[in-house]
Amino acid sequence: MNILHILGNGFDINLGLRTSYSNFYEWYSKLDNKDPRIIELKKNIADNSYNWSDLEIALGKYTATKNLSKDDFNFIYDNLLEELCDYLEQEFEIFKNTYYDLENFHLDLASPERFLETRDRNTLLEFKNKLNTMKGEVSTITLNYTRTIDVFYEKQNLFELKTTTNQLNFNYKKVLHLHGYTDLNVILGVNDISQIENIEFRKDLSFCKPYIKSESNSLARHNIDLDCYNIIQKSNLFCLFGCSLGLTDKYIWEKIGNRISEGAKVIIFKTSRGIKKRNIRIQNDIRDSIVSNFLKLASSKDNNVEEFTDNVFVSFGANIFNYKKAD
Repeated sequence: MNILHILGNGFDINLGLRTSYSNFYEWYSKLDNKDPRIIELKKNIADNSYNWSDLEIALGKYTATKNLSKDDFNFIYDNLLEELCDYLEQEFEIFKNTYYDLENFHLDLASPERFLETRDRNTLLEFKNKLNTMKGEVSTITLNYTRTIDVFYEKQNLFELKTTTNQLNFNYKKVLHLHGYTDLNVILGVNDISQIENIEFRKDLSFCKPYIKSESNSLARHNIDLDCYNIIQKSNLFCLFGCSLGLTDKYIWEKIGNRISEGAKVIIFKTSRGIKKRNIRIQNDIRDSIVSNFLKLASSKDNNVEEFTDNVFVSFGANIFNYKKAD
């Protein structure tokens, strides 16, 4: 039984870090930069804040800005990447000086079904038992540039720890940063060439490659992407926490889709924001929408998994990874 957690920016936000794109834009807008290209970019962000709610999608669209050359776009991209990483490093420094009660951290990783409703929890426990194995691995792939999850692993010494839950013995594997770190191999871009809106830019594959995530990882030559894909291929249960489940990461969701078609299960952890817990119909409609949208993302031209709704579970407002700050 192998469990894989995939963490997005919501993991850091849940810990109190101000790492949303809107937080960054607020900080970025105040930086003194007299270059007209950056001035125009900041104006575009301020005037179209909704369109910039996803920085990566917005950058792909920004390529179609009138009279924008490839050199101009490269300059803008480089500036955004540098400033974003500097901003995140500031937030991470604040995090490092904050102490959290991590008593249940290892259990959250090894037994995520604890946070599901009774019927779903029982279904997953039965699924674990049917795998007929007494041991397994817990792996984590983070899409974040910060090292928050790494700090938690180190503080709890998880690499030396084994957790027994539901008669299964789990050990913990190294955290993998698929999109790099604030100071190393940052992957900031789109899923594929269709998300680069400038048609002329698309024709230049050497220009496009660094902005396409799978290609950019290949250019870095570190093979972390291959390690991540191998872990996905052998995982039985996927837990998605703090992930926006957006189109720019479709290449990941498709690989999980392949595993879903082979019987793997997925738990999607979502906030309870906008959920009226007294209204079963609304809860169910939102749950169905989340599952349907994810399975569309996880489907590819070679593998349509949209009918595998019973393999995907949704948990609203769970306390997983929700740690009180210690005194």
